[in-house]
Amino acid sequence: MKNIQAQALIITVVSVLYTLSFWLMDVVVVPLQTLISPSLTDYALLVFLPHGVRVLTAWLFGWRSVLYLLAAAVVGHFVVTPDVAITSSKALTWLVGASSGWLGISVLRLLGVPLGPDLASIGRDTWRYLIFGGIVSSLFNSIGHGLVYQTEIFSELLRPVLFAFVFGDTTGTILCFGLALGLFRARHLFGRP
Repeated sequence: MKNIQAQALIITVVSVLYTLSFWLMDVVVVPLQTLISPSLTDYALLVFLPHGVRVLTAWLFGWRSVLYLLAAAVVGHFVVTPDVAITSSKALTWLVGASSGWLGISVLRLLGVPLGPDLASIGRDTWRYLIFGGIVSSLFNSIGHGLVYQTEIFSELLRPVLFAFVFGDTTGTILCFGLALGLFRARHLFGRP
């Protein structure tokens, strides 16, 4: 019972953070980017905070992050875009997004990059390695999305869309990590471990 409660808490926290990051994209990034590049906005955002949540979740929870992020994607869909139909393509993009962080972190760990398994193991270079993990996982994410939407994306928009995915995922990861670092520092300022 204790394990079920712990899993439910993790799913809840990940879902709240994921949904909040999607909501911020919907109300801040999409309107701004639509002014600059409306055709690109249909496929990718130049700042994508949810990718940072994916990478942090993958780092902290390993393969289980795929399940947590799939649950979070469903919750986020019903909170942020309840009027959008759930199609097979949409479900596949949820799977691609949910697994991309785990794939990126797993590749780095296989290559011997020192990514500790939890918050207590954060070292001086951990955040840099995690940003690199965000870039690697973004490559998996962009390739996966390209395969799901190949009839729409594999055209004259291929290069700009792939670049926008990697750029947006990376900037979103950096911004997300900056927010996380700020929260960690604020906790220490107020005397919490």
